[in-house]
This record gives sequence, C-alpha cells and structure tokens, in this order.
Amino acid sequence: MTYENYASESKLDSLANSFLDEMSSKYDLRLGKEFDKEKANCSWFTNEFNDWAKSKGLEPKVVYFPANEESHTASYLDGQILDFTIKQFTKNSEDIFDITTPEDYEQYGYNTFEILDEVPDWFTIRKADMIMEGYNKPRKGMKSRWSVKYKKKINCSNPKGFSQINYCKRKRRGGKYKS
Repeated sequence: MTYENYASESKLDSLANSFLDEMSSKYDLRLGKEFDKEKANCSWFTNEFNDWAKSKGLEPKVVYFPANEESHTASYLDGQILDFTIKQFTKNSEDIFDITTPEDYEQYGYNTFEILDEVPDWFTIRKADMIMEGYNKPRKGMKSRWSVKYKKKINCSNPKGFSQINYCKRKRRGGKYKS
C-alpha cells in the first residue's frame, strides 16, 4: 500500500481519525482545548503521524513552511497537507485537523514551502503530555515506583507501614506527588 491509495480527502479524513483514536489513548492531544505551542506542537504531531503512517505501510512526507518569526510543519500525502495543529491559526479549539494544500497557507502568512522526506533533527519537538494513569516512570537507579492508582488508594488518615507513613508526611508538607 502506498500513500497514493489515500489521495481522496475522505480517505485522508479516515486516516487522520484512526491516528487520533490510537494516540488519544496514550497522550493528551488537547482535543477541544485551545492550542498550546508548549504541548504537542506541529513538529511533534508531524513526527508522530509520519511514524504511525509508515508503520501502516504509507510513505508520508513533511511540508515545511519557513518564516522569520515562527515556522510551521505538517504531514504531506499525495499533494495534500494533513495538519493536526490547525487551531493555532483558526483560534477555534474545536478544530482537530485540516486537510488542505500548501498554497492555502498563504492566508496564514506562509508564502513559501519545502517538501522534505523526514522530520529534520533541528526541528523543536514539544511532546504531548502522556496520560499517566496507573504508571509512574521509575527514577534513575530505581526498579519500580508506586502507580498513580496505588497512591490514590492510600488513606493518609490511617497509613499502613513505614513507607505509607512517610509518603503521607511528605504529602502533607506539600511535596510534589502525582495523584
């Protein structure tokens, strides 16, 4: 299967929705929220989508819009752009993605563009927040940590054992704990 199979807009629409369905179980994609360039920026979405699409046997490219102030990037399939951060331009938090052409970006102040095979190393990628329910990454040198689920179950008015007692003391002191 090649990306030519997804030439029609309805198939690109289906492809985008499949990607978002899979990714939204792992990441907070800020769906329905206003755009925050510090979380899940255009480079991150482009990189993640292209990796995902390649795992499905597609051959996506990257469209890069250079600019003096802030450049922009998106995935590119068969002459069409699949942009998951379009709400930064439209200012509509309900916009999830857009299928368009490079020429349509003139309205956002981008007059030139380049088509690249890969997301370059020099792109600044700001990841989406992972959905951490039930998992805490172990600190350096540790084998495991308490899960978020376990921490929520601790009754600090009746802690059980040395570790829970100290956890509750630190929590009362105002320590940073995921809960």
